[in-house]
Amino acid sequence: PVTLQVTGAAFPGLSAHALPAAFTVRPGTTRRITVEISVSDCSGLPLNADLPFLDVTLRNARAIQHHSFIFGRAYSRDLFRLLRGACAPTPAPQPGRPSGSAGSQNAD
Repeated sequence: PVTLQVTGAAFPGLSAHALPAAFTVRPGTTRRITVEISVSDCSGLPLNADLPFLDVTLRNARAIQHHSFIFGRAYSRDLFRLLRGACAPTPAPQPGRPSGSAGSQNAD
């Protein structure tokens, strides 16, 4: 059996953890996991991350291994959406436009 734990995300300012936090996979079996990624600091994050990775630790009775995995396009796309939603500047609100006759002072 191997125990897997997510230990980091691709960039400083991101944190990642798996649900469940650490779990064991028995030989010959597979396991679907959910990885939650949170943004804590946007200042150093690229908003167009192309090949983001996820750091994991694999551990069994004989060894501990640290790996960085690069996942497919779906992961890149989802991470891009997360970063844009959390870190992209929001446009300034547009001022109201005058309405009514030329001499009117009304604004919408």
